[in-house]
Amino acid sequence: LVQAIEYSKNQQQEQQQQQQPLNMVVVFTLKIVAYRFKPSLRDDMEKARLVLSHAGAGTIMEALALQKKLVVVVNTMLMNNHQIEVAEALSSRKYCMVLMDPKELQQQPQRILSFQPRRYPGGNSKSFPALLCRHLGFGDNSNNNNNNDQQGEEKETCN
Repeated sequence: LVQAIEYSKNQQQEQQQQQQPLNMVVVFTLKIVAYRFKPSLRDDMEKARLVLSHAGAGTIMEALALQKKLVVVVNTMLMNNHQIEVAEALSSRKYCMVLMDPKELQQQPQRILSFQPRRYPGGNSKSFPALLCRHLGFGDNSNNNNNNDQQGEEKETCN
């Protein structure tokens, strides 16, 4: 895949413990830089032409918000795998490519190269909190801030 894509650098997070470079290796013309932890991968993603990631919702949404070509590899070992649901929902809309096995990276480089994602339109930052409020039974109280009910008690609000 690396030779087919002709990238020159691979920057990756390996484990979430410390922020320090683990190693740097040159393979062919590929410079590999690895680190254990960074509080945010945004800087790395902004510089990237291709984001290759696990299928975690936060990572996916950050890459899509940056309008990056995104290939996600689902961790099929997870129980009740929510990664599959998130990845397939976004892949069905052509926002990212989904691979179910890391071996597909080697087996399908042309598929990855030719993938052209749709531009992610973003979303309404109030949609998820409103959905969560309704799910928790608070209803949509955006126009009903701390109103009292008939017995004079404060209602739970979700703003």
